[in-house]
Amino acid sequence: MRVRKDSPLGIYILGIFILFIASFLLLVILGAQTYRSTAAGQERNYRTRAQLSWLSAVIRANDREGAVSLAQAAGPENSQVLVVRDGSGYASRIYIYEGNLVEDYAAEDAELYPEEALKIGETAQFLVELHPDENALDVQTDEGRIHLSLRSTGGIREDS
Repeated sequence: MRVRKDSPLGIYILGIFILFIASFLLLVILGAQTYRSTAAGQERNYRTRAQLSWLSAVIRANDREGAVSLAQAAGPENSQVLVVRDGSGYASRIYIYEGNLVEDYAAEDAELYPEEALKIGETAQFLVELHPDENALDVQTDEGRIHLSLRSTGGIREDS
């Protein structure tokens, strides 16, 4: 087939090619934006669940009579200190130090060593509310709030 010089067929082909390339680039840009927003949402969800899941795991792993209490003395930066005993004379003491939630694992009656504590995550707030009559506690951080009901009888100790 012979194309005449005044035929618009070449312009149509060029237009379709440009439309295809523009559609492809638009699809790549939209896909990248969708991926970015999905990854950011997943990161936020991970940060939210990490602290609260870790706290839940520590408390549930040591779910026994008299295992959970609040220390009488405030921790560094005047924060609450959640004491979770493991039954061997040692305990995890969880509190805020330099804007981080930390775990200090040592003998139950030992001093706090926040410089050597394990950093769990960043938070400005750590509030623990014990409910001994319900055998439960509420823990709140910047990432959210959890309510934990202990399975053991008398798992909450009111004095430390």
